This record gives sequence, C-alpha cells and structure tokens, in this order.
Amino acid sequence: MNSDPAEILAAAARGEFPPADGATTIVPRPNGRDAGVLSFTAHSVVFPDEDPEWIRAEPAADSTDSTDPLVAGMTPRFHAALMARTGRRVHTVDLMTVAEALPGAPATAARHLPPDAVVGAQNTPGNARSVRAFQAAGYRPVGAEALLAAE
Repeated sequence: MNSDPAEILAAAARGEFPPADGATTIVPRPNGRDAGVLSFTAHSVVFPDEDPEWIRAEPAADSTDSTDPLVAGMTPRFHAALMARTGRRVHTVDLMTVAEALPGAPATAARHLPPDAVVGAQNTPGNARSVRAFQAAGYRPVGAEALLAAE
C-alpha cells in the first residue's frame, strides 16, 4: 500500500481498497497541515506522526473497552486519545465520496486539478439529503475520514 494518504484515496477511487483484514496501517503525515484517520471496510489508515506502537496499542489500552478491532480507528475513544496526544482536534467524521471528473476543461476554481482527475467530496453522514444529492450526481462512498485540525 502507498504511504501517501492522497494516493491511498486515489486508489480507493479506482476501486483498489486496502485489505479488509482488521489492520491499522500507519503512514507519515504528508505535510505539516494534514493529520487524521481514514477508514475503509475493516481497515484504518492513521497519519498523525505519532509512535506506531502507541497507535496500535491505544484502542486496546482500556480493558473495559469492547471496541470491535475492525472499527477501532474511528471510535470516539481513539479520537480523544489522538487529540490529547497531538494537541489537535477532530471536528467531524465525514463520509468520503468520489466521482469521475466532468469532461472538458476544468472550471476556473478547479484549474489546479489534473485532467480526468477523480473528484472527492466530504459529506456529513447525518445530512442524508446532501449525501443523496452527491450520490445522484455520481459520487460513490469509499470510506470515512476524521481529520485532526491544529488549534
């Protein structure tokens, strides 16, 4: 698997997902701004630049926690531990959706996108009307994300 979160998302957009093996893949932060957790079917990708052993152990640290290891990277408890350790905040957990770019030259606001790029969108899962609108426009869900914002 690639170690760049953007490439992991691009692969998911192509239908190439991480294995549904219950594992947590830890990759470096791609830059000074971005950190977070990507979640796919039974696989998490974590990129906070923290100790990998801590990341792997943290979901199991509380013996009373009955967290399913298949979703451990997206639990509020894990996010709270990440926030405490990194000094960052998770503001929302979003549904990640992708669609093929429209043909032709990109609009002025999207000139930075390469031709034929896959376009991604983040949707708040509770806003069902928005999710349905994006699905009607051709976007398809690929996973979830929790971004860690610097405060």
